[in-house]
Amino acid sequence: MNDAQDQVDLADADVVKTRLAAGETEVFSFDVAERMLDGEHPVVVLREHRRFTIRELAEVAGVSPSHLSGIESGKTPGSSDVMARIAAALRVPSDLLAER
Repeated sequence: MNDAQDQVDLADADVVKTRLAAGETEVFSFDVAERMLDGEHPVVVLREHRRFTIRELAEVAGVSPSHLSGIESGKTPGSSDVMARIAAALRVPSDLLAER
């Protein structure tokens, strides 16, 4: 790696530290990250991380449990509005819920 890239990486790390200190973001455990990297649907992983049942998350997000189940299984796409409500209920940015 070159010095310029090292400086960019250090600046990025400082931004993350500032956001963490301000409570604007959080760090997830390795297990959470690994499950999402292994292809599990992020809504499932984050719902379980937050200790919600499907019914509880559905109620908080204002969707039916069957619709949420369909999103988690990949059978039903979630509209941007629904995904934003789920993200808000899980206290994560919407883009974190996008399947990879």
